[in-house]
Amino acid sequence: VQLFGPQIRTSNGQATPFPFWEALVNPEPSRDFDQVQTKWTAGDGSSMTLVARAEFVRDRTGRLRLISGTLQDITEHDETRRALATTTDLLHREQESAKLLQAALLPKVLPEAPGLELAARYLPAEIGVGGDWYDASIQSDGRLLLAIGDVAGHGLAAATTMNEIRIASRAFSQNESSPSRILQKLNSFSRSTRRGDLVTALIVLLDPVTGEATLASAGHLPPLVAQDGHAHFVDVRVTPPLGVSIAQPQETTVVLEPGATLMLYTDGLVERRRGSIDDQLAQLADLLRAGGQSAADIVDDVVTRMLPSGPPSDDVAVIAVKRSTDRGLCIRLPAESGHLAPIRALMRRWLATQGASAEETHDIILAVGELASNACTHASPMLNGTLTVEARRVDGVVQVTVGDHGRWRPPLDRGGGRGLTIVRAVVDSLSIDSDDHGTRAHIERALASPQISAEAT
Repeated sequence: VQLFGPQIRTSNGQATPFPFWEALVNPEPSRDFDQVQTKWTAGDGSSMTLVARAEFVRDRTGRLRLISGTLQDITEHDETRRALATTTDLLHREQESAKLLQAALLPKVLPEAPGLELAARYLPAEIGVGGDWYDASIQSDGRLLLAIGDVAGHGLAAATTMNEIRIASRAFSQNESSPSRILQKLNSFSRSTRRGDLVTALIVLLDPVTGEATLASAGHLPPLVAQDGHAHFVDVRVTPPLGVSIAQPQETTVVLEPGATLMLYTDGLVERRRGSIDDQLAQLADLLRAGGQSAADIVDDVVTRMLPSGPPSDDVAVIAVKRSTDRGLCIRLPAESGHLAPIRALMRRWLATQGASAEETHDIILAVGELASNACTHASPMLNGTLTVEARRVDGVVQVTVGDHGRWRPPLDRGGGRGLTIVRAVVDSLSIDSDDHGTRAHIERALASPQISAEAT
């Protein structure tokens, strides 16, 4: 269904009144979030179970600025739960449904962040799927957002709560660039649902260019950083789990140096029925200290060594991020115009590390933006294509290559204006070549006062 104001428009184009719209968006009584679940019946007799969530955004004076939210069709999920309740093998089928739900909701593919290698793993518990979850996404400013959490319990109820928290986390992160604010909104959301579930969460916002990571935790175990044979747990100021307190989450900032690894994990990796959690945390640090060639190798080794006896007693989620030692910038994103903003933001921060002046930064970003926009708009065919931007500094000269997997259509066929003319005006050189593998545009611009370095970056 699509939501148009106070109506639901069905596939045949007929509008049907939204049954609880007025109550949902009414700003009184004052609240940050609201949620309503109801069964909606169409004119043909078919019905759907809908969950509507609204967020009330206010300014500093408390005046309502806007209302945003989501409408989710949970008909299949609701019907599945009803069917399970009537069967004699409820427990077994609930566990199977939870496995399917969890597998469907956890990310199938991790995003590609420039200069960062990501790997993740989820392992269900011996007695069934629980509420552990993780997420990773690229923000509009090009930074990488990592989230990991744990809902206490097992089965469909825990997996359902996990689904709600993960969806809310992703939604809040679209409008917030602060891990503390994201956790604060998640906390308000959890309190408003009044479910009483014990939920922990850790949010990390990582800059691929500088390695600066901002973290905030709500009852979650601290992440681990390892480099050059050393490992330590980040000293995070932890607030209580979500939904049980109004405490303001505190942020901690660390820098992930080139070649370093950051690991996030849930308690199932280190908690045992017998034995000290401190001993398990020490073992985890020892394993990460030994390192690995890739993030995937590190995750595989940690899971194998920490869980040698097979399925854990509690489910486990692990994320590892390894920062590259290559000081150049390599961006790979889907060739869509919506990804031009993070490309520009990443280029701006990278050029700052190279000593580019404000004018040089403006000109290079303008040129890269025009070339990237051309690739998104004019390359053909580019269905599900990938746009790459590779930048490095050699002998005081910034060299950037913008590539795609298609061929740019002739000017008379593609429309558009003077993009390439603009590019030539602001760089020292521009060349374009195409072959069966795609099109690549190369630009160079010398810096007046480049950063002094003993190596090409």
